[in-house]
Amino acid sequence: MFEKIQNTDGVEVRIEPYRGTFGPSTDSAAWVTIAAGNVLPELLLRVTTLILSSQGIDIFRAHLDTVHCAPLSSKGPGESANSVTMLRLIISPDPVSIDLYMGCAAHILL
Repeated sequence: MFEKIQNTDGVEVRIEPYRGTFGPSTDSAAWVTIAAGNVLPELLLRVTTLILSSQGIDIFRAHLDTVHCAPLSSKGPGESANSVTMLRLIISPDPVSIDLYMGCAAHILL
């Protein structure tokens, strides 16, 4: 995901079944990983949690990292470097299992 997003303003989302012992039952939980290029980390976290909670989805754990990337070409004075923010969440219920995934995706696009 990182390689696909670095040096862009793109976003990629991956949803995988949760298999673990922390938090919700594994029958209804999922890992959601979001990679977003050149975004403010706090804004990504706030918007994501707002959308998920508005759909009745609980967040049990969140990891947020920002990696600064070397630009493809040299930047001029005052231009900022590229970055990729990675947000990884354990959520329940799994949006795929309850058919909310398309509703969330449509909500993001509006």
